[in-house]
Amino acid sequence: MRQWEQSDALCKRQFSKVAAQSQLGRRRSPLGRVGEQYGSLDGCICGFTGGRQVAGDWETQEQAPATSAMLDGMSRELKQFGFKFVGSTIVYSYLQAIGVVNDHIKSCAFRNGGDPVCLK
Repeated sequence: MRQWEQSDALCKRQFSKVAAQSQLGRRRSPLGRVGEQYGSLDGCICGFTGGRQVAGDWETQEQAPATSAMLDGMSRELKQFGFKFVGSTIVYSYLQAIGVVNDHIKSCAFRNGGDPVCLK
């Protein structure tokens, strides 16, 4: 692939992300729709997790799954509300970042550290 073709493909991919964001300003916010049904994004997350931290039971990192039925379901739900670019991997990363998913292996020093942000 020539240099300009690679650049063109990258621009098209990035443009779709920009277009998705600009569409959010023209119509009702997906976050507002989530709020109407669940009260907040936190309420939506807790609806899928039962209000508890989801902890993996892994001896090694290779045992941790890349996705789960819960993550797939949450991704589908958020897409129905109008969110863009919220696949299972993005949802998984977000839930890890806010402490709802704890996939530290059993021997990790950080496994039992800290409380989830949204479940306090």
